[in-house]
Amino acid sequence: MAENAIYRYKTIIGRGMRSRTLAGQRVEVQLACRILNTMTRLGMPDSYRLD
Repeated sequence: MAENAIYRYKTIIGRGMRSRTLAGQRVEVQLACRILNTMTRLGMPDSYRLD
């Protein structure tokens, strides 16, 4: 699962960082993770229990 997440990250966001400072890189990674989480959440099907 971790390898798949890294693959998605690199494919969608890109392979390199654009920020030069460590603080900027941290913000960049946080934003990228939020974007991926949002995309994953939108793609997940709603499941309902049938009785």
